[in-house]
Amino acid sequence: MDKRARRLITVLLVLMTLTAVGVLLGRTVLLRTHVEISPREKTVENVDYGTSELNVITLSPESAARAIASLTRPDRYREEVTVEQFFSGGSTRSQFSCACRREWMRIDRPLSDGRTLSRLSNGETEWVWTNEGGYAHSGPASSFPLDLELGIPVYETLSDLSADEIAEAEMRSMNSETCFYVLTAPDDRGESLACWVGVDSGLLLAAERRRGEEILYRMAVSEHGEPEDEDFELPE
Repeated sequence: MDKRARRLITVLLVLMTLTAVGVLLGRTVLLRTHVEISPREKTVENVDYGTSELNVITLSPESAARAIASLTRPDRYREEVTVEQFFSGGSTRSQFSCACRREWMRIDRPLSDGRTLSRLSNGETEWVWTNEGGYAHSGPASSFPLDLELGIPVYETLSDLSADEIAEAEMRSMNSETCFYVLTAPDDRGESLACWVGVDSGLLLAAERRRGEEILYRMAVSEHGEPEDEDFELPE
């Protein structure tokens, strides 16, 4: 083999070696790039409410009022509610059922003597009776909704608050349901209201009234669903 041929073979070997090294380096760069991708870079974050079909929501004091205003309370629902009030030296606890169908609302509340007191209102007339039968009262309905009379907060009022009046706002879970959690800033008495509002149900699922770290009032919905037609029938 002459000198020229040996030189050509040497050049070809060098080129093949460089090509192999380049491929290996390229694979290493690709592997490093794959490993160094942060999972956070693959997560959609900070999407403004109502602007994405992915329903990825960032809730803040600035957006809380608008988010609450976007919810619609259903015109038909039934729920089991527990209300607790705490005061110096003790507390009270009451449980009741609430059924709503458009303007009709019924509250069933157990009494200490074992009877159940029922109140049914259509916004104009109210009927009151016990499970022993017979009307204890019927007449013009109160100007206040029955649930408001029982001390249940009306979460829709949160939509009227400014960002300065909201201390905290974030997404939380309550009974496996995604909620808008809103905590108001302390009022003149130093009291604040915390509400958990179901995004899917449009119902207030829990609420607390607080004075600092002290809980003054608590309500919670243990279950909710559709009412029955008989819920709005008067006793015979």
